[in-house]
Amino acid sequence: MDKDVMIQNWINEICHQIPDYFHDDSKMKDNLENFVLFENMEWYNIALLYYQKCDISFVLSKNNWDALLPEGKTFFIKKGQRGLRILLPYLDDEAVAYRDAVVWDISQADSPPEFSHVSNLKLTVESMKTDILEQIDMDSMTQYVVNIYHDEFNDDACIADFIYNCIYYILSLYVNGSSSLNATLVLNGLSDDTYIELYALLSYIMKNLHDTLKDYYDVLITRIQERKLREHAERISRMNIKERIIEAEDTIKRMQLAKMRENDEEFDLYDVDV
Repeated sequence: MDKDVMIQNWINEICHQIPDYFHDDSKMKDNLENFVLFENMEWYNIALLYYQKCDISFVLSKNNWDALLPEGKTFFIKKGQRGLRILLPYLDDEAVAYRDAVVWDISQADSPPEFSHVSNLKLTVESMKTDILEQIDMDSMTQYVVNIYHDEFNDDACIADFIYNCIYYILSLYVNGSSSLNATLVLNGLSDDTYIELYALLSYIMKNLHDTLKDYYDVLITRIQERKLREHAERISRMNIKERIIEAEDTIKRMQLAKMRENDEEFDLYDVDV
């Protein structure tokens, strides 16, 4: 079969499969998690990989696998395993064309290397302070992300609800360990082209989710700081003059103590005139 015809057949097949993912929670979960895990991969390659092997965990070309291994080691493939195809775009007379390339999932190795791939989203969540994570409201965080991309789905309420549920599902995996998803029930009667566009949009949102979450984190920090300032101002406003003087002295002492620890200086805090 001509290579171009074969590639076009693959594209047609994954475009035929994608609408089914929106009516099967299990398949949609797999695809959402793949969007996060393979954040540098285009949506059509994620769909193509899932079409070939529904339990992919991490894929690389054989050369790239070999480069990760200690010197002298090589990525041996299990007998009977077949390489997974992905599509690489290139310009052909100023038009976009595709060629195929072969990658291998870590599960296809005869002796899988010890390798841990951590998504940027997980790293972002882990970098957040625990006390801040405890104050995150999942609904407001998810709605914040949805609002960022709201113009992309033209105010369609059903699509907004669907994206909301998908984002909530992914974030809950990293924030509080929940794994429920009831997203596929809200979409009915869309055209195949719309499902494909929505699949591509979801891929785009998920691969940028960690950056959006950082923005939300900054917003949350600001809100918490503003709330603490308001609470402090309200507490001060209820004090009499003597209480305010004591509060000011305590504040100065705390600042001096912090500076002393920072500079590793040793002096008697209470010998300082305030």
